[in-house]
Amino acid sequence: MERQELDMLRGHLARHDYDEAERYLRELLGARPERASVLYELGKVLRARGDLAGAAECSRKALTADPSKAEYHQAYGVALQELGRVRDAIELYAEAVRLKPDLVRGWNALGTALLLTGEPNRALGAFRIARAHYLRGVLELLGIAVPPPSGDPSGLARDDPLLANVIVVPPEAAAIVMAEGEYARLMRHLAHCFVDLGDLERARVNLEQALDFAAGDDRLAIEDDVAWVKERLRRPRARAGGHRGHR
Repeated sequence: MERQELDMLRGHLARHDYDEAERYLRELLGARPERASVLYELGKVLRARGDLAGAAECSRKALTADPSKAEYHQAYGVALQELGRVRDAIELYAEAVRLKPDLVRGWNALGTALLLTGEPNRALGAFRIARAHYLRGVLELLGIAVPPPSGDPSGLARDDPLLANVIVVPPEAAAIVMAEGEYARLMRHLAHCFVDLGDLERARVNLEQALDFAAGDDRLAIEDDVAWVKERLRRPRARAGGHRGHR
C-alpha cells in the first residue's frame, strides 16, 4: 500500500473504527481487486472484528496474489489456526520463516501451533529462534554487535549465544525489552515447552527470568505460572503434561 493509504488506514485503526477501516479498504479494492497488500490489511481488520472466515479468505487471496511475502503466509496461517486448521497453519508458518528467517512472529506462531499438536521439542526450537531474532533486532537497533547471520534455515549459527536456554539481557537493552513485553512472552512459551517435556526446573528458571521483564497482565499470568510450577516441584512425584497456560 502507498504511504498515504497506510496513513489513512492507521487513522481509522487508531480510533478503533473498524467499520470505516473496512469500508476504506474495500473501496481501494474496487479499483484493483487483486491488490495483495490491501487484501492482507483487510484480512487483519476482519480478524479484529471477529470475522474469521472473511479474514481467512482475504489472507488466502493476498497469498495467491503474491506468494513471495512471508507475512502473507503467516497471516493466512493465523486465520486457519483460529478456524481449527492447526496442521495447515503449521505448513504456512514453516514457509513464512523459510522465506524470512528473522520473522519473529512467524517462529512464535509456529511454536504455539506445535505445542497445540503435542510437539514440545519442535516448539522449543521455534521459540528459541524467535527469541534470538527478537533480541538481535533490539541489539542491532542499539548498535550493539551481534553474531553474523548464517546460511542455516533459522538464519542463526548453531552456536549463536542467543540460542542458549537462559540469556543475560544487556543492561542497554533492558528498557526496550521491558517496554515491549515480547521477550517475557517468549520466555513464558519456552517454559510451557519444558513443562510438557517434564523439565519443571527449567520451566521455573525461564518463568523467573520472564518476570524480570514482564508488566501488567503478562506479569500476572507469569506469576500464576510460577506458582503452579513451584507447587508441582514440591510434589515428590510431580509429573508434567498439558500446561493450562498454553496460548
